[in-house]
Amino acid sequence: MAKELAKKENGGGDLITAEMLQQMLDDAGAGVSGASEDNILPFVVLLQDMSPEVKKRDPEYVEGAEPGMYLNKATKTLYAGDEVTAKRTKLPRLEFQHCMLSKEIVEWVPREQGGGLVARHPIEGTVEDTMRKLGGKQGADPQNPAKWTTSRGTELLETRYHFGQILTGEVPQPAVIAFKSTGHTSSKQWNTLMSGFKVIDPATRKPMIINGQVRPMASWYRKYIIGSKPRENNKGSFYVTTVDDGGRIEDPGLLAAGKSLHEGAKAGVIKASTDEDGHGGGVSDEI
Repeated sequence: MAKELAKKENGGGDLITAEMLQQMLDDAGAGVSGASEDNILPFVVLLQDMSPEVKKRDPEYVEGAEPGMYLNKATKTLYAGDEVTAKRTKLPRLEFQHCMLSKEIVEWVPREQGGGLVARHPIEGTVEDTMRKLGGKQGADPQNPAKWTTSRGTELLETRYHFGQILTGEVPQPAVIAFKSTGHTSSKQWNTLMSGFKVIDPATRKPMIINGQVRPMASWYRKYIIGSKPRENNKGSFYVTTVDDGGRIEDPGLLAAGKSLHEGAKAGVIKASTDEDGHGGGVSDEI
């Protein structure tokens, strides 16, 4: 019956009639832009000891958050950084479909001056050339002579953005993982891992030659398990990112979505959120 309550709930959690459910299905998507240029991707960050999300008295505290876990900054969803933590907390691991790697120079207001993102700049030529074109110089900070700063009082950081989809959960969620400073090591290791997966000829079981080269398969054909491990240096102890292969993705819908995200990010119409930490709170080795 039309007036009978449907055994479903809408986004607000209210029971709706079967008639209303059909009307919602007929109107689905109206009023909301699905265009990639109208949507920004949230960051997934690796929490550290100094992250506000792990401090119970901080306004940004997230219940259950611990150093070494990952956090979706948009949904506040937590993911365990290793199997021991997953078993202890019952949190899921972070499964990620990698779709695009982008490298940019990011300009920041220094933390001691309030912090904040100024702009993201494309890399033209070498990283060093781009830094200089932006007015960057090294050596101004005696405690960190390699740091690039400008006469405007801003800092310049080379940042590597990994665009993709979180596959943990029922619905894939587009997101970005950013690596900066010594976190580039983790990013490069991930890229090396992806480069090792070739398109294999089913008849010979050998890598196929494509346009005269043995080339890796597109990155969105596999999923990866994103984890963390503790590390120490002369600055202290912190967590770094680990990446393990999670196997082939064979679902046609996921592959199509991954390719679409790749093309959108490559064209610059899919962008990362501006809710980014430039001073070690993100997925980076720096502290």
